[in-house]
Amino acid sequence: MGLSTRAIVFFPLLVWYLQGVAFCLTSSSDVPARLLVLDTLVPGQRLRLEGDTAPPSFRQLCGTSQDPLIVVGRQGISLHSRGIEVFVEQDSSGGDIFQLSATGRIADVCRVGEDEGSRWAGRQGTVKFLAPLDDDDLALSPNDFFQKEKRIRPNQMASASESLRELFLEWEQLVRNSGRERFPGHLDGVRRDLGEMPESPNARALWIAGFINPLPALGVAAEIRPSVLTARSTERRFIMADQGLRDSIARLKNPGPCF
Repeated sequence: MGLSTRAIVFFPLLVWYLQGVAFCLTSSSDVPARLLVLDTLVPGQRLRLEGDTAPPSFRQLCGTSQDPLIVVGRQGISLHSRGIEVFVEQDSSGGDIFQLSATGRIADVCRVGEDEGSRWAGRQGTVKFLAPLDDDDLALSPNDFFQKEKRIRPNQMASASESLRELFLEWEQLVRNSGRERFPGHLDGVRRDLGEMPESPNARALWIAGFINPLPALGVAAEIRPSVLTARSTERRFIMADQGLRDSIARLKNPGPCF
């Protein structure tokens, strides 16, 4: 992964983490949660875990926790500033497989407890749930209300959102036509999990991040889910999604593996 690609993902995360902590410190509505430091998920994604991957104690933890389960990613030793609530369900393929399915409840991570010795033990912490995007698409973007310098003006947001849609359609056609799906029906399965592309801007950017960084992975795009999820403004979220799509499209147009 080159320097420019790493910048898409890593550079903004520390700033957004500190902003998230500051936001939580002023909040009186944070709630206890069990933090599962496994991956970054967006609404609709499903993280499949086989019996030989996750120990029985982890399944028991997920099934008996009295606190909400929040899956959150990490960079180095630092957890990302946002995660998403998940629930446990049996995988439809049967066998010793279960999955953590992301709901639409996104949370700012306010406090993180001590490492309990294993990623499968999770950590105790507190979170503040944000308003559902279906009710308030700007819930993810507190900086929209005071950001002074903007590359995307409010009257340009609709055209920027349409540009993302057109870029995504180009990306999807390239993936399908170049045979980059890992198995038959790969993209169709992703669409079943995520649903159709939302119309509202922040939900659309998250949806695109989940589609180009799906589970199971496609391996054709740089990881943008952490940057898109933790962005504090709609503009920044759009920029991350736009860069991720353009970078992946350029890779798909070249023969051979994308990475």
